[in-house]
Amino acid sequence: MAISADAPTLSPKRTSWTSEELYDDFLAEFGQGVEACFSNYRLHGAPPLPGTPKVLGKPWSSAAVVAIDASGSMQRHLDGTRKIMMAKTAVRQFVRSAPRGAQVGVLAFGHQGNNNESEKALSCAGIEMLSGPTPATRKPLSKVLDSLQAKGWTPLAGAIMAAGQSLDSLAKDGQPPIVLVVSDGLETCGGDPVAAAKTVHESESETIVNIIGFDVSLPERDVLAKVAQAGGGVFVHAANEHELAAHLRVTYVDRDGAQAYDAAALKIKKENTSQAMGAANHATTCVQDIVHHESDQFLAVTQSMVNAGQIDAATALEAHGFLKGWHEELETEMHAFVDQARAELERINNRIDRDRRRVMSAYTDLP
Repeated sequence: MAISADAPTLSPKRTSWTSEELYDDFLAEFGQGVEACFSNYRLHGAPPLPGTPKVLGKPWSSAAVVAIDASGSMQRHLDGTRKIMMAKTAVRQFVRSAPRGAQVGVLAFGHQGNNNESEKALSCAGIEMLSGPTPATRKPLSKVLDSLQAKGWTPLAGAIMAAGQSLDSLAKDGQPPIVLVVSDGLETCGGDPVAAAKTVHESESETIVNIIGFDVSLPERDVLAKVAQAGGGVFVHAANEHELAAHLRVTYVDRDGAQAYDAAALKIKKENTSQAMGAANHATTCVQDIVHHESDQFLAVTQSMVNAGQIDAATALEAHGFLKGWHEELETEMHAFVDQARAELERINNRIDRDRRRVMSAYTDLP
């Protein structure tokens, strides 16, 4: 390679150079700053929810336990589908629509033994927290719901007490926790659901007990309404799967508000992507430019110095090894920066998508 008369050279501050000195002097005189390669970027979370989350028309954003009746009657078919399967679907939907940060638990009752007299005691004691209360998440819950079968008697009072006790410490921002009981019948284990609901509501947490009667008769509705009234809550009736899904759902605002929220969330996702990927692409290009420029400069400088007798080829080669090592470190830093930007983008945008699903699911197939 021919070196022009104006080829770059090091300032004549030494008469000779070791390879380390050559490397250090080159970077001091020709090295490029790398700080500008790693620009700051700012990612934003989802916009505020478009209104106060509501369950059964009442404000809620704290904690809840959904108590599923898994007595033998829930094994019956309604419109061609077993009622227990409809209840599982509705519970999954409730978790999916719950606001981020809310604590949600699922309790099953009557799912032990069978509905014969010989196993009544076992079944009436069969009250179990399947999940939580924990921050609302669907995946772990799906596993426990998949294995739930409807079998036995109906310990309604015991289920209300157990659900209430699991919520004792979870009141938040002045909003009491709630119990949502899904049942297709009355107490069959000798308990007093009205007294249980009253005890739960009068506890320190002031937990509210709501009842969703699922395909129950008019006389049964009257009894279940009294239970909900004693628990400070509401009673609603669901005649079919569609109505059950509509009741067991978190709502926020009207449909137009949900659409506006979704548009705002998508805009933030787009801006986040632009910020993170813009910074990642800039870092990649910037580091590559530095590596190429410094490598070319170093070759020109050292060849000029070898030709002038200031250094020998072995010194230049060894110094080039130091420069190559520095460039490898720089590229490693660049890859780490890019990986971090992508991971943060994925984490935040995935969270936005979860909130979008929660909000939009409240306006799907409403009656």
